[in-house]
Amino acid sequence: MVALFVAQLETPTRRLISAVVLIAGGTAMASYGEVNMNLLGLIFMFSSEAFEAIRLVMTQMLLVGHKFHPSARLVARAAHNHGRISFYGQGQERMLVR
Repeated sequence: MVALFVAQLETPTRRLISAVVLIAGGTAMASYGEVNMNLLGLIFMFSSEAFEAIRLVMTQMLLVGHKFHPSARLVARAAHNHGRISFYGQGQERMLVR
């Protein structure tokens, strides 16, 4: 939401902000008291969310005013997603082997 506001692709409204706060509050309540929380995992999760938000904003900025078939976007992203999943999957495998 913040990335959309900064890029001026969305205007902050009371309804939008309250919806996001409600979702964040529900997530915080659901995870309260988690005994197996790992700081490194939390950092990875927050950075993943931030980079995903930036990616979505950049995609929206690039595609504004263009007409694309939905399958064209899937084909363009397939190689990138395969590489990213393979890279992180190998990292997880190494962590499990130790």
